[in-house]
Amino acid sequence: MKYTKHILVGFFVLASLTDLITAVTGANDFRETNPLYTATGNWWLLAIMKLAITGLLVWSAYPKKGFSSERAYYLLILVLIFGGFVYSMGAYTNIEVGHINAEYYATAPQPSNESKTEYYNNFALLYYVMPMLIALIPFILFEWSAPYQKFKKRRIVDKTISRN
Repeated sequence: MKYTKHILVGFFVLASLTDLITAVTGANDFRETNPLYTATGNWWLLAIMKLAITGLLVWSAYPKKGFSSERAYYLLILVLIFGGFVYSMGAYTNIEVGHINAEYYATAPQPSNESKTEYYNNFALLYYVMPMLIALIPFILFEWSAPYQKFKKRRIVDKTISRN
């Protein structure tokens, strides 16, 4: 698809901004789990970091001389998809905690910074790191083993290297 990258970049930016806006407008200071925020308590620092990450990914999605390899492009797609998903989940949680169920969470016991950081790390591991590894490892194994295989029909053609 011709516009896949543009759609994924748009999805990532939209999810990132939604997460940031819902976190700040929810003003759920005692429920924010991002380790940068729990360590500093500074919304501005968190916003700058999130915007910098988003900007860096958008900038890296449009390299002037093209991608260094198919693997680099594949990694970008993985980061955009899983990063957008994680930002979307963060926005959903912010809406649930800061807007929909604000009264309940205001009266519930406040979790410690350690438990919030542990939750954040487990969330990132489960919804970001593990899926990226699950998607990346088979691709790398395919990339390494494909030159040594014979195929009846080639769908991916590399004009510089003969693989059969």
